[in-house]
Amino acid sequence: NAKIQEAADKVSGWFDAAGLSLNGAKSVVMAMGLQPDPVVVGNCQISASPRMNFIGCTIQDSLRWDLQVQDTCTVIRRAAGMIRLKGRSLTKWQRRQLYHAWVGGRILANGRVFLPHLNAKHMDQLQVAANSAVRAVCGVARKGKNQCHRAEKRRQD
Repeated sequence: NAKIQEAADKVSGWFDAAGLSLNGAKSVVMAMGLQPDPVVVGNCQISASPRMNFIGCTIQDSLRWDLQVQDTCTVIRRAAGMIRLKGRSLTKWQRRQLYHAWVGGRILANGRVFLPHLNAKHMDQLQVAANSAVRAVCGVARKGKNQCHRAEKRRQD
């Protein structure tokens, strides 16, 4: 912990020399494999965290992508719900534009950082979430394939 405090003091000194101020509310200490004590820089106490967000990418202390994938899937599913809700009065082309902005934008914004490193399980999770947004664009029900088939069968009877 003393080395971490020493490193924090050096970073704070660099900020001071550059004429910048360190924002304690936006700063996080993250250590790999251990839980460090909070660091004091100036009059700010910076707490330790097992995760941090950096330019839209979630970095875990285990260097895994689980939380990044989970966060991305949550945003995609939320976007699918918004497309369903707001897209009722829009054309399919307009809903497609929403998809590209809300879903495609989220995946492409930092996808080059994490997509090449994902395993099959993570890719499947992202694909399922993206499929829900595609169904929202097409106006297909959220239910599973069997539910849609049953509804179609009822219409035929």
